[in-house]
Amino acid sequence: MDAWLKRKGKIELASIENMIKWFKDREGKVTYSMNSRLGPNSYDCSSAVYFSLIAGGFLPSGTGIGNTDSLFALEGSLLTAVSRSSVKRGDIFVAGYKGSSGGAAGHTGVFLDNKNIIHCNYTKNGIATTPAEGWMGDYSGLPVYFYRLKVADKYPSTPFDKNVTVIKADWTRWADLDYGSKLGVTKLGSVYKAKSIFTAHGSKYYDLYSDGKFAGYLNVDGAKELKAVSAGDIYVSAKSPNYNIWGNFYFTEKKGNTSKFEDGLVYRAKYKYTLGDGVSYYSLYQKDEWMGYLNTNATMEVPAVSTNDIYVTAINDTYNIWGDLYWKEKLGNTSKMSDGIVYKAKYKYTIGNGRTYYSLYRGDSWKGYINANAMRVMNATSFNKKVKINGGPNVYNIWKDFYWSTSAGKNTDAKFVGKVVTAKYSYLLGNDATYYSIYDGDTWIGYIRKGAVTVQ
Repeated sequence: MDAWLKRKGKIELASIENMIKWFKDREGKVTYSMNSRLGPNSYDCSSAVYFSLIAGGFLPSGTGIGNTDSLFALEGSLLTAVSRSSVKRGDIFVAGYKGSSGGAAGHTGVFLDNKNIIHCNYTKNGIATTPAEGWMGDYSGLPVYFYRLKVADKYPSTPFDKNVTVIKADWTRWADLDYGSKLGVTKLGSVYKAKSIFTAHGSKYYDLYSDGKFAGYLNVDGAKELKAVSAGDIYVSAKSPNYNIWGNFYFTEKKGNTSKFEDGLVYRAKYKYTLGDGVSYYSLYQKDEWMGYLNTNATMEVPAVSTNDIYVTAINDTYNIWGDLYWKEKLGNTSKMSDGIVYKAKYKYTIGNGRTYYSLYRGDSWKGYINANAMRVMNATSFNKKVKINGGPNVYNIWKDFYWSTSAGKNTDAKFVGKVVTAKYSYLLGNDATYYSIYDGDTWIGYIRKGAVTVQ
């Protein structure tokens, strides 16, 4: 066997694609039979593999058609054992116990890629392509062995295992490195997984896979590594309803779309990828959950714009206060608007649907995000009038802030009853209550409700 494989000319003739072509030419056209297994109208699993090895040039014409046990016997000469995880197109699986795998006690076939096989099997009554898992004989508990054809490794390779994107259109994707047949041509911007870099005929080639399926060999000058560039962990918001959110760069898995952008779709863009056609995609997150890839043309950046620490007061009692801009965590609401809800709005964010949200604080404590439509800016209106603090009958706090957290005392306290002070500014809250900012000379005292004083 080794001597035959090494003879000049035979190695060049050996072709995985020709081996697979033998299967493909008969897929759905022949039946399964262990009694009539020598073709041309029916085969069993092992006879089909033997005939394909002959068609591919890995075994000489006239080779006896063996079974799974004789395939096991080729280990070391034609077949080299490989791990399940490293299996690639053209590798062979053989299931069964070595030495006693004949007949129904074994199964074999050829991998089209790491996840799919082509084989002649009883269930499909002929040659068919199926998933590998559950179809290799593993479904019945048989041990499964994986092999690579020695001739298939005639060109040296180094592991790569990175995504690449096509930068040259209409370059050939070769089915084999001897340029025996073509699998197609490249499309600008397409993305593949390049598992290895092969050296052949003085050039280097990527072996390309699309969503786990072998897509051919491509000269490395036709593609470049697709690298993740930091996007700065910025907020971005969808601004168009016409884009899909993808789970991969093969664009075979949809994780969502932007059809509900008017509801306010906001994400964190942690990374950006630019494909070979110049189109860029953000890698989107909501907290620690990855949401997918979205064309940057579908988004707008949502920067934090300073509001210069304005006071805002609730004017509507039906809004939620959110812990994020993804609308997943509620921190509160404005249902108690009648009590006079006031915050400092330090920043504002305008998202893709045109809505603006304030980032709310009380002191240094962040309180959440709220739709600006729920709030009114609470400006200080110049008043500058003398007022006398009433000693009753109603009792009011004199507040040090509009969050009602710190009191300077009450209007009924002896030190305040009848005291004349200057109300320099007035503030109108969302519950229509007016508060004065009062001073004793140049010393600020606090905020007092309008009903607690009499204008002099």
